[in-house]
Amino acid sequence: MLPTDATDITAAAGTEQRATYPVDDPSKLSAPSREQAHQDLAMFWSGGKDCATALYIISTMERYRTHLRVSSLVTTLTRDYDRISGHGVHSTILDREAACLGIKLKKTYITRTSTMVDYEQMIENALREERNVGAKVVSSGDIFIDKRRRATVRDVGMQGCFPLYGKNTASHVRELIDLGLKAWVVCVNSALLDQSFVGCQVDTDFLNRLPASVDPCGEYGEYHTFVFDGPMFREPVRCRRGQIVLREGFYFCDLTVD
Repeated sequence: MLPTDATDITAAAGTEQRATYPVDDPSKLSAPSREQAHQDLAMFWSGGKDCATALYIISTMERYRTHLRVSSLVTTLTRDYDRISGHGVHSTILDREAACLGIKLKKTYITRTSTMVDYEQMIENALREERNVGAKVVSSGDIFIDKRRRATVRDVGMQGCFPLYGKNTASHVRELIDLGLKAWVVCVNSALLDQSFVGCQVDTDFLNRLPASVDPCGEYGEYHTFVFDGPMFREPVRCRRGQIVLREGFYFCDLTVD
């Protein structure tokens, strides 16, 4: 069982930056019952490359997969648009992605006028609901972990699993390409990237085109992605790139049903 002051299970180890957070092995989780071979895990899911990489790691690396089972994908949508908040992908495409992964999707909603307080309360409520149906662990694809998120996980009585925490962003994005994850850029900050970047596939050519001032992984909100295929998909998500629009300072590439 984890020490009482350690609520996170991470892949981080060995650096000063990473050592500022509790570092634990998944094998130290509270043992599942005999009837349940794995602990159920709820994953924060935006549909993009980082959460998809975290899903792949948890599903395939022995140190995770022998203890954890991803039981649900928790996604926040903006009710006014019925689209993934911040990414702009319509819920019908999200539904297809979850179906292609074979994992239950849990949708949570905010409105376009919701405050950060509203958002954090919604997240807390969603995690409590997941805990009530059996999930004991929560995960995300965050490389930089927000203290509020960590506090929320602790407050609802769950454990955190952050396999990408502290990774070098340039190495990470190239590794996910090598893994075979296929993602389109569905949103870019127009103050940092021009329209030519939205709608592109995340590949070596895309990375080589990025300005030096932009994080290769878009970790500061420079761009957002949607993963449509990869080694953990039962089949590719059948969708195609559509209209590009500029809205509130961001270029969005709409994805439509194929």
